[in-house]
Parts: sequence; structure tokens; C-alpha cells
Amino acid sequence: MRSFTKGLQILFVVLLVANSIKSQDVEQQKIFMHVEQMPEFIGGETALIHFIEANLMYPEQERKEMIQGKVFCSFIVDAFGKVTSPKILRGITNHPNFDAEVMALLNKMPSWNPGKQNGKAVAVQFSLPINFLLPKK
Repeated sequence: MRSFTKGLQILFVVLLVANSIKSQDVEQQKIFMHVEQMPEFIGGETALIHFIEANLMYPEQERKEMIQGKVFCSFIVDAFGKVTSPKILRGITNHPNFDAEVMALLNKMPSWNPGKQNGKAVAVQFSLPINFLLPKK
């Protein structure tokens, strides 16, 4: 009888730990819009600007036509800092080449410092406007 009770205690502990892990997984899967500490590009805003300048290509056809504008994109910085789920929220009308360049940029983006809520790293939805401006002559 004693080994049966001990077996139940072990099973209870295993189930308790499994439920605790499962609830942590749900918290990590939740996507926040605003958190106590927002995600940050490693090196800060200046490093993010340098990354964009170094990796964003101006579409050649739009350059020739002198087309400028702003593309609004979003992505998720997950609990590990990885950039996932890139999307174009609003592009430049009739110029999908800009959208393609922004998506290429987002897919090259390195990891960030993740956002934190209650001291724990969490996934955060992040929005970013990308300006396509030609130098003034």
C-alpha cells in the first residue's frame, strides 16, 4: 500500500510540474503590444538606423522615376529576441518593389533584446516605418 501512495505522490508532482511548464509556455506564446520594457535593437536606435541604411536597397525603377514614400511594417520580437512574422501594414501605392525591399530587410534583421513583462522575456508586436527618400540634388 505504501508504494502505491508513493507512486501517487510522484505522479502528482510530475503533473504539477507539467502544468507549470505548460502555463509558462502559454505566457511565452502570448503576443504583447506594450510591455514594461519594450524590445530594443542590440546597440540601440542608432545601431538600428545603421542596419537599415546598410541593408535597405532602393528599388532601381522607383529611383529612376523619383518615387519616394514610407512603408509601414510590423513584426514580432519573440521571447528569445528573434524577429518573426514580418508583415507590410501599408505600402506605397502601385509600387510593390518597396514592400519587397522592406520584407527582405526584415528577413535579414538580427536578434533584438526581447521585451520584458514582470521581469520575464515575452513576445512583443513591433511596428516600424521605413522611409524611402532620395537625396536632394
